[in-house]
This record gives sequence, C-alpha cells and structure tokens, in this order.
Amino acid sequence: MTDIQKLIDSRNAVIEKCEELLSLKEEIFPKDSLELSDIYQLIGEAYKWFPRSYNDCLSGALYLEKTVEIWRKYKDNQNVQIQLARLLIDLGGIYGMQKDYKTELSYRLEALKIVKNMKNIDLKTLAEIEISLKGTYESMAQSRTVDYNTFLENNGLSTVIESVQIQPLGNGWGNIKVKILGAEEEYNWKMTLGSQC
Repeated sequence: MTDIQKLIDSRNAVIEKCEELLSLKEEIFPKDSLELSDIYQLIGEAYKWFPRSYNDCLSGALYLEKTVEIWRKYKDNQNVQIQLARLLIDLGGIYGMQKDYKTELSYRLEALKIVKNMKNIDLKTLAEIEISLKGTYESMAQSRTVDYNTFLENNGLSTVIESVQIQPLGNGWGNIKVKILGAEEEYNWKMTLGSQC
C-alpha cells in the first residue's frame, strides 16, 4: 500500500467516524448549535485538505457552508465571528480553485465586513482578512476598470493596507510583508496562497 493510499484511507476513516458522530449529535442538539457546526467543520476540512476529486472539493464546501450558516447566527460572539471570517476566506478559496471567482469574492467580502464591524479588532487580523480579498479582487477582470480602493468604497469599506509584497515559496505558500496604514511596524507572515481543492 502506498503512502498516498494510506493518507486517503486515514482521511476516509476520519470522515466516516465524524459522520457517525454527526448522526448521534443531530438527535441531541438543535440544528443551529455550535456542537453540530464543529462536526460539519471537521468533515469539511478533511475533504478540503486532502481532496482526491472535484466531488471531494464540493463535499468539503457543502459541509463548510453548513458551518457558516450556523456561525452567522452567533453575531454577538466575537470569537465565533472571527472564526466565521477566517472560514469564509477558506471557503472562498475552494470556489476560486473551481474558477467560481464571483462566489470566492462574495465570501471574502463578507469576511472583511464581519471583521470591520467588530469592536476592538486588532489591525493585524483585519489586514490578514483584507489581503485575501485584495488578492481575489485584483485577479478579476473588473479590477481593470474599478480599482481596489473604489471597490471597497462602493461596498461601504476602506482599506487598512498601505502596501503588500508577496514572495511565493511553492506548494501554495508565500511570505507576505504587509504595511498597515498609520502603523510603524511591518508584519511578516507565512500564509497559504490557495486552497488544496
């Protein structure tokens, strides 16, 4: 048995156990509970990070969308909302890899709106979310006629980013150097540049 086949078998075993647990939890917890969203997220992430086909990517997206649907209801819980924003970024990436850039952009725009409306959100988190939206927007044809800052303004937002430099490292990762408006410090992150799907 190859190493890849072992990984596939392990992933399938995780998904199978999670689905068994999900069927039990669905009998106990309300359909909009965080307990169910945790299982949906685990299954979605298992499909997303080791997809073997286009259908795996779709399955991952469907489970992650169920998680998003639940987390949207917890507007007063800032921790859940930060997790929601990050999940929307990842979910957008899945659609981007499927060349559905309109859906990718809408999820990433929603993520930025969520963090912009939070109290006491740190600029670093805000910039991390905005970088993904900026990258998505600038890869779309409409960015040639409407610049990024105007796009944000048209959506009731403004940028926190002064400049971004990206150095691709391969395998979907890159070093990202970000200067935030009004901040003396530059942030350096190693981040994924795309989803596995």
